[in-house]
Amino acid sequence: MKMQKIISNIEEKRKEMIELALKSSFNNEKVIEASDKLDQLLNQYEVLKRSMKE
Repeated sequence: MKMQKIISNIEEKRKEMIELALKSSFNNEKVIEASDKLDQLLNQYEVLKRSMKE
C-alpha cells in the first residue's frame, strides 16, 4: 500500500472512530474495532516509513 493511501485511510478511520465514540461511548464494540483497525494502519505506516529510509 502506498504512503499516501495509508495516510488517507488513517485519517478516514480516525474520523470514523471519533464519530462513533461521540455517538456512543469509548467502550462501544464498534469504537474498539475502529481503534484496532487504526492501530493496524498506523503500524503499516511506520513499517513503510522505515523501509523508505533504508
